[in-house]
Amino acid sequence: MHYNQRIIGEKHLLVIPKAMQNKLLEWAHDHPTAGHGGQQKTLFRLITRVYWESMRKDVFNYISACQLCQQFKYNNAPTASPMQLHSVNEPWHTIGMDIMGPFPTTARQKRFLLVIVDYFTRWIELFPLNSITSIDITNILTNEIFSRYGLPKHIVSDNGPQFISNLFKNFCDALGIKQNLTANYHPQSNMTERVNRTLKPLIAIYAQQQPTSWDKEIQKLAYAIRTAVNETTGETPAFMMFGRDPRGPLDLLIGERTEEARPTTNEHVQIQEYKKTLINNLRYAYNIVKEHAEIEKLKQKDKYDRHTTDRRYSEGDLVWVAIPTRQIGENSIAGKLQPHYQGPCRLIKQLTPSTFTVLRIN
Repeated sequence: MHYNQRIIGEKHLLVIPKAMQNKLLEWAHDHPTAGHGGQQKTLFRLITRVYWESMRKDVFNYISACQLCQQFKYNNAPTASPMQLHSVNEPWHTIGMDIMGPFPTTARQKRFLLVIVDYFTRWIELFPLNSITSIDITNILTNEIFSRYGLPKHIVSDNGPQFISNLFKNFCDALGIKQNLTANYHPQSNMTERVNRTLKPLIAIYAQQQPTSWDKEIQKLAYAIRTAVNETTGETPAFMMFGRDPRGPLDLLIGERTEEARPTTNEHVQIQEYKKTLINNLRYAYNIVKEHAEIEKLKQKDKYDRHTTDRRYSEGDLVWVAIPTRQIGENSIAGKLQPHYQGPCRLIKQLTPSTFTVLRIN
């Protein structure tokens, strides 16, 4: 079957007939490498490749009717403290780390997931693990992260025992990396928490369908996030890393995107032209993203702070501390009968304007 082509700018997009539109929606949303993305992410996958007039409405209706998304995804939880901003100006300057799980044990004995996010490009790395000691974490950083992307200047994490151990502290000190610790139950400054809120329902979908092999599927979810447009940067993490978006299953379904013919030339000239284009693309994207990210952070902070109360505390104050959300596997019915606060506690040391180390009085 032949399709008419619609030209938008320099891109030639296939016009999709009604009979094929639902199949395209399925591939752009349900496919493992699409990861049941939200409306904006699903729409981005389509509008960069194909066209039909009612696409936006159809994407909205399709995702609204997705039973798995309704069952496993959730809205952002309410927050209570003004947001603290963290600025970065280059890739792999600052990375966030977090551990998810325990999940159902797979056939390869994996129960946990280490999530690492680059704050600038939003590129993520996911590592299923069977244990989460400091040695496990440092081995992943050394062999899988630093060997590929170089040493970051900052690592952001919560106060998990893996991250506050002497071994991990000495590891960071030896490499000249500064640790930034966030409160375990007030982690808005750790970008991996946002990624985790996206990952958790997706892993739950896979775990329900294949409870012993979610670890084998996890890299498909990583691909889905890397190739989905980020709301803050306005680009995909893959483009921010490589200056181009990779071919995906959706491209195989609809065929190659039409491009302008390239002049015939020798291999050396091709390489030099590619390097020049890549550098220009990345330089342009980085500058745009830096400006856009600063604006978005201020907008997010303003929106976030509208729903908060700017309470002021000082070292030595007595407070009651909210009990964190019940962990996976605990009795949810019994959890509803538990008190919501514990204490009294004394504020011992101020870490940030809204974060303190606390000591339980009794």
